[in-house]
Amino acid sequence: MSPDASVEPKEDDRFTADDMPPSMASFTLVLLRRPDDAPEFSEEELERLQAGHLAHLAKYRATGAIAAAGPFSNQSDPRLRGIELWTLPVDEVRQRCEEDPSVQAGRLEKHVMRWWFRESDLPIEPGPVAGA
Repeated sequence: MSPDASVEPKEDDRFTADDMPPSMASFTLVLLRRPDDAPEFSEEELERLQAGHLAHLAKYRATGAIAAAGPFSNQSDPRLRGIELWTLPVDEVRQRCEEDPSVQAGRLEKHVMRWWFRESDLPIEPGPVAGA
């Protein structure tokens, strides 16, 4: 079980939804991180866990619960593995994250939070990828 998903964070004293201007919207943001004490797995087990992780994401993408998800590259901290943007409330996303086989196996931990942005910021157009 991921440490973040099992612990209720303290109430955020910076702001609440009522503090947001009408032009703000939000997603539940999940940062995927490799724990410092992640167990070692065989290549076969890693493939099985990755397939289960991708199936978990596909299940929620199909229902519209996940708006976007994907891995990182070129990050300075190799423990940072990826991001998920969910349309569900934070507490519900924490529960769904516990279903991920990679979280259950201790390969990933998911840090769940609310992300606020100006509604006019979306949709976002991707820029060019250097070297692609």
